[in-house]
Amino acid sequence: MRSPSLYWHVRDKEELLDLLAERIMAEIAIPDRQLPWRERVEALMTGFRRSLLVHRDAARILAGRPPLGAHQLAVAEAALTALLDAGLEAGEAAGGVGLLVSYVTGFALDEAAELEGPAQDDGGDTFDYGLFLAALPVDRYPTLVRLAGQLGQPDRDSQFGYGMGFLLDGLARRGRPGPRA
Repeated sequence: MRSPSLYWHVRDKEELLDLLAERIMAEIAIPDRQLPWRERVEALMTGFRRSLLVHRDAARILAGRPPLGAHQLAVAEAALTALLDAGLEAGEAAGGVGLLVSYVTGFALDEAAELEGPAQDDGGDTFDYGLFLAALPVDRYPTLVRLAGQLGQPDRDSQFGYGMGFLLDGLARRGRPGPRA
């Protein structure tokens, strides 16, 4: 049996996945170092999310894969530099980037699952989670019923921005006091 012709060009599946990861990350623009640290991180993570959503299974490919290629390393360098500019110590910057990457990857995995097809109820109609929550017994689930409108059909961009802001606020509090880039 002959090997597929693809493997004439790449060593194995891992090398192919590394090449795919590099291609996905190549679409992320590196922000100007003169921008404030927070704007740089937001731009990098928003670009990362966008790139993950554009390519099928991109979040799965990149999840847990260390940056090896030039584009991946450039994004990692820019993110770490921004967090160091925020006044974080080296270990906190490294942990902060890991936290941000995990957040974006997990968020994109959820979004990709939603984009693959809306959940269907038994009647074939699109499932409305907000309506489901609103119809729950209020004596047993008072908070879920009360918040059904906010939990039902979230605006994913707003939800992403909220989470990113929450994480960056926490990282900013860990930085050293004083002027920051």
